[in-house]
Amino acid sequence: MTYLGSLTLPFRDFSYVLKIQCPETGITGTRDSTVLNALLKAGKVSIDNSGQLEAWMEDPYDASVTGSLAKNKSEAEEYDLQFPSHPLTRLRAALGHVQQTLRVNEELKNEARFEL
Repeated sequence: MTYLGSLTLPFRDFSYVLKIQCPETGITGTRDSTVLNALLKAGKVSIDNSGQLEAWMEDPYDASVTGSLAKNKSEAEEYDLQFPSHPLTRLRAALGHVQQTLRVNEELKNEARFEL
C-alpha cells in the first residue's frame, strides 16, 4: 500500500499541489493485525459465518463502500503513536509539518482567488 496525501493552493487561474507519498516497505501488516486483534478481543469487530470481517472496513464518505481499498479501523489517527514508523503515521506528520511551516510568496498573495 502507498499512502498519498496532498495540499492544494488554488487560485483563480492556476494552483499548486504538494503531494506526499509514503509507501509500505519491508514487513507490512503489523499495524493492521495488531489493531484488528485488539478490536476482535474488544468485540468492536467480528467475523461473520462466512469468515468475513464485520465493522472493520469503512469509507469515511460513504458507509455503503466496504471494498478492500476502503479505510480500515487501524488507519485511524488514534493509532499513530503506537506505530510511529508506519507510512500513514509518517504521511500525517509530514502533512502537518508542511501546513505549519509553509510560507507563500508575497506575489502569490495578490493573485486572484479561487471562487466556487
